[in-house]
Amino acid sequence: MTEEVRSRLEYHSSYLVELLGNLFFALNRLIIARFEKNPTNRVTEMNVPAGVTSDVFRDLYGSVMVFKRYEDSRISDYTR
Repeated sequence: MTEEVRSRLEYHSSYLVELLGNLFFALNRLIIARFEKNPTNRVTEMNVPAGVTSDVFRDLYGSVMVFKRYEDSRISDYTR
């Protein structure tokens, strides 16, 4: 019975990792698309989403847009 439980947990954990990989792929595509519409490294010149009023979140948004446009292989290597 222990082997069966281990096997099931292993299956479900790998399934969760695949789901997280799909989430990261979608977020990465969104980031790439938004950056292509407004390609700048300057936070003050970025078109941030409506409702972002805090400078902290503006800077966080800017950091993500500038530095986190990963190649698909970087995500798939860890989630597939």
